Amino acid sequence: MALCFPFWEIVLIFATSKTYSENTYMVIKTDKEYREYMKMINQITEKGTKLGDMELLPEEDKAEYTRLANAVCDWEEVHYPISNLSKIAFAHEMSERMKGKHRYGLGTPQNMA
Repeated sequence: MALCFPFWEIVLIFATSKTYSENTYMVIKTDKEYREYMKMINQITEKGTKLGDMELLPEEDKAEYTRLANAVCDWEEVHYPISNLSKIAFAHEMSERMKGKHRYGLGTPQNMA
């Protein structure tokens, strides 16, 4: 069974404090657009992974990633809402994993049940 973490949590790790003008702010209007934006985010993430770190991406890719991620977060807040309690539990779980104290070991798929 594969784990699927809410996309907004991944964005919190990579988000910047930059603000964008209305001309560069993206708004998702359909589920098809949502899926397209997710594909674009995955492409940029793969590119960063190949470089060895997302911080090594060109500034244009970082800005595009942030614009896409903000639009995806807005879409998911409306169409896939998660309670605050779930957000807190997820943050705690990630913190424990990073410390190596996760109850399933280091999060290997065969240990997940």
